[in-house]
Amino acid sequence: GRSGWRYRFGRGFGRRGRITYGDGRGRISCAGCMFILCIVFGSILGTIGFAFVASSKQDTRKDRIEAYNDYALTWKDFVRNKKYSDPPQVTLETAVICNNSPGGAVNYSVPLSETATDVFTDKSAIKDGADPLDPQYKWRTDLTFKNIQPENCNVQARIFSNTRLTSTFNQRFANQLTYQCRWKTRDDQDKAYRDCKRRCVNNFGGTFYGETCTYYENLQELCIKVKDEHWTTKPLDSLVVDTSYPVVPDSANSIGCFYSVTDGKFNAGRYKTGQPNYGNINLQTTVRYSKDAYLGYMRVTEGSGDFGMSSEKKLGIGIGLLVPCAFFLLMASWIWKKNRA
Repeated sequence: GRSGWRYRFGRGFGRRGRITYGDGRGRISCAGCMFILCIVFGSILGTIGFAFVASSKQDTRKDRIEAYNDYALTWKDFVRNKKYSDPPQVTLETAVICNNSPGGAVNYSVPLSETATDVFTDKSAIKDGADPLDPQYKWRTDLTFKNIQPENCNVQARIFSNTRLTSTFNQRFANQLTYQCRWKTRDDQDKAYRDCKRRCVNNFGGTFYGETCTYYENLQELCIKVKDEHWTTKPLDSLVVDTSYPVVPDSANSIGCFYSVTDGKFNAGRYKTGQPNYGNINLQTTVRYSKDAYLGYMRVTEGSGDFGMSSEKKLGIGIGLLVPCAFFLLMASWIWKKNRA
């Protein structure tokens, strides 16, 4: 006859019978549903819980903090032997290039800053044994650009130290990116469309049309890492880009201060998703020594700033998941025995 899901009353579990679902040919009782759910949830919680307990044997957080402390010690030794009373004089020459047409160059003086602007985003780092990011020495200034069409314009910067060219780099003010949403069946389409549109607008500040999300990454900050270059024929040392430290997979192109796991290198530009900022744009620009403890911190935490979970925390989460796992499995066992009685 006609197929369709509806309530049915049947004999079996309990004295008053049981509520079943089905079309008369294949029926699943409420007890059966509960049994299946208990098995599924118990298995999921158990798998995750055992994974946390197993991983607790290795204290990843402790290992990362110790690795960072090695970077911090190297930085302190470097600063101790460095005379900052007469640091290299750093200047910056910038030009805006729009649609391959360069604009006029603007010169900036980049002073050495000792302001403690670098902080741990991992709030428990110091308590768990991480050395402070001090001392903090870096050259820093703010660049101002007016009347910018960000998706069509690049900033080209040339950095000089003691009048010698240190580095030249070119960064787009805004990168346009897209991704497409896919769904397997028409039944999935409505929900997938809503979820994809919400993620596009709320998470990326983008626009959604059809199956495609279009959004932008906007340049927020510029930074390069350098080392000293000694000249026997020059009275003053100068700075050169250091791509070799900290060690990363793509060392040849690692000129910046912003570590990306995806790229495997330190990038010179830091971007943030959102709508392009038309008009005036301010860019904080920094020159750091490659031995700076902050760069070691970024390398060890792979750019996240988080040293990870301690062995004790992993064990606690694992046990916390295994307790409800045991409850669900005991409940499943009770339902099974009760149904067979």
